[in-house]
Amino acid sequence: MIKIFVIGTGNLGGHLCRRFEAGGDLAFAKAGNQKTPVEIQLTGYYNKSGASVPGVSAPRAETLEELPPTDLILIAVPDDKIRDLSEQIPMTDAVVAHTSGNTSLDALSKHKNRGVFYLPQSFSKSRVPDFSKIPICLEWNTATTGDILESLASTMGSQIHHLPSEKRQHLHLAAVFMNNFVNHCYHKSQQILENGAIDPAILDALMEETFAKARSLSPATSQTGPALRNDIKTMNSHLELLPATDRELYRVLSNSIQNEFKK
Repeated sequence: MIKIFVIGTGNLGGHLCRRFEAGGDLAFAKAGNQKTPVEIQLTGYYNKSGASVPGVSAPRAETLEELPPTDLILIAVPDDKIRDLSEQIPMTDAVVAHTSGNTSLDALSKHKNRGVFYLPQSFSKSRVPDFSKIPICLEWNTATTGDILESLASTMGSQIHHLPSEKRQHLHLAAVFMNNFVNHCYHKSQQILENGAIDPAILDALMEETFAKARSLSPATSQTGPALRNDIKTMNSHLELLPATDRELYRVLSNSIQNEFKK
């Protein structure tokens, strides 16, 4: 059995608490995973807000100074808080791991068994994730750490990838472009439609086709639009429709497309 304590109960941490409390019998190791599924137990969690996690019966710790017996302490907090929180955790034989895509393993240098348990996915409190479909990227410094992290990932039914910090940072950067920036463009598109009194659902089919073509043809092959065609007249008319605060974004994206395809 792997006993787990979670620090941070935001979008990711809260979902991890609920998944860990469900135990190790909801998912099984996929073909190619090296470790056999094991029982898992959430021993508790900690957050600064003092709020309980909905759907979780494990106790909330009042302090990091006295943690329950555990095999893995998982830090699921914003990147700029990881190193400070790591320093607040007393010296321990347990594995201490963080869930960041952009933070080095060295941020946990205080602890002898340290690792990374990164899930390249977007998490929201209102949407329940299927962890069995989310790849998990692991890094560790000792065999003990590797055994625990691999066993946990296998138990969650996830596809396991071993990535050192430098490669993981590249992955995180790519994920920001694919998810965060694209979602922001979805938001801007919705604003434009609403300002024109048009139901945003009218572009649902386009959204689905854009994703499907990017996967089946590759993003470069499926690129279309006025910037690719160097259609200056259309681009200028678009700029006139946009509020001044959004025109620079339109120009930057159009220039990026033209530079990529040498238009």
